[in-house]
Amino acid sequence: MISGRFFLAPQKTITPQIMIRKYIKRLMIAFITWSAALQIYYILCGLNTLNWKGIFIEFAIGRYPYWYLWMLMGLYLITPFLRMIATDKKTMEMYIVLSFIFNAIVKIGPYIPGFGSAITAVLSESEFHFVLGFSGYFLLGYYLHEYPLPDRIERSLYIALPILLVFACVGTTLQSRAIGENEDFFSTYLMPNVTLEAVAIYTFFTKRVAKIDFTSRLRNFFSKGAEYSFGIYLVHPIVNNIVGRVGLTSTFTTPFVAVPVATIVVCLICILIVYVIRKIPCIGKMIT
Repeated sequence: MISGRFFLAPQKTITPQIMIRKYIKRLMIAFITWSAALQIYYILCGLNTLNWKGIFIEFAIGRYPYWYLWMLMGLYLITPFLRMIATDKKTMEMYIVLSFIFNAIVKIGPYIPGFGSAITAVLSESEFHFVLGFSGYFLLGYYLHEYPLPDRIERSLYIALPILLVFACVGTTLQSRAIGENEDFFSTYLMPNVTLEAVAIYTFFTKRVAKIDFTSRLRNFFSKGAEYSFGIYLVHPIVNNIVGRVGLTSTFTTPFVAVPVATIVVCLICILIVYVIRKIPCIGKMIT
């Protein structure tokens, strides 16, 4: 959503050449570097029992969490087309609504009792992909910036946010217990409840937090955090695994305490690692 807010803005010069040479190139370098690093880490720790072909496939796919880089590169490639949609409010609204509806159908439809198999068959035959996936989020980020939600709808979203969070938590818990393993159906990124949560949080920051007159020291702090955030995202899978191997997991005590503590520890270690990496001449900032 944040990428869409900036890349779809008409005042920003974005050509296919700029998108590929500047933005996609950086994402590809980051993907190759850290997806390879993750596979090497797994091999050294004895966590990967695959043959070399399997290891290469895992690297190319970009397992947790590097799938996001492939997705983002795909959105960047179609940005010139999305910018055309973003020039007209009504067209943009239609695209966003269709994206919300059809993503919901794809996610929930197959599980509707008595109709699931029929819906699955229709979806497989229709090959309706145009508005599916994350392009709706991309446009939504720009739309909500240009056309802020009315106060009444905004307040309703804030009231609904904790309810939606509880719904996801309870649904995930009950479903996971029923099947005997973790199941994140209720908290996947394209579920309607998660979309509404994202809209509420994004709106809160763009409409409310953005109006706060922060001190120069705080602005510098936020700026530094933004500078490090991509690198933290890239290194955190390895750090997360290391921290978990020494026992600092979500179950070392009650999750209400364990999860925040583990999160803070992982973030602090990642910040230190990114700080050191970014000091490496030439390549440090390129890979983080």
